[in-house]
Amino acid sequence: MNGMLRSFFREDARRIYIFVTDDNAVGVNETNFLKFLKYQSPANFKPIVYAFRANKSEPQTDNCKGAQDGIAYDSLAKETGGKVYSVCDEDWSKSFKSLSDSIISVSGASFPLKHQNIAEVANVTINGAVIPKDKYSVTSGQLTFSEGAVPAGASKIEIFYKVK
Repeated sequence: MNGMLRSFFREDARRIYIFVTDDNAVGVNETNFLKFLKYQSPANFKPIVYAFRANKSEPQTDNCKGAQDGIAYDSLAKETGGKVYSVCDEDWSKSFKSLSDSIISVSGASFPLKHQNIAEVANVTINGAVIPKDKYSVTSGQLTFSEGAVPAGASKIEIFYKVK
């Protein structure tokens, strides 16, 4: 990335993009934007797109009539494993809950370990509580929690293991 934003993005940061719009992308299509996203993302993290967009096949109200269907945003979300929400929903609280749960799940699910060559994991704890072995995996020096087992922010995670 060139220009002023170059120093804004950390190299090790996951790229998550959220669009809020009532029309389709103009001048940017899902193909060239996806290329841009992949180019800007670290090799070990693929970008994820979420979108609050209009879709005329979904319920609309007198207060919300989308200008155009957000077809490009639907494609971007599908391609990157994100989600789409209707900009015309009367109450966005369910959408925000889904969005925040999804972002927490993808952004905090994996943690690098000090060693790559793990022989055996004795246990993993979150805030002192032992986590069942089916709720995480350890491969290539990385601890990854299963969906639904991702610890909340500011949790203390400890892993006890033997090195080969």
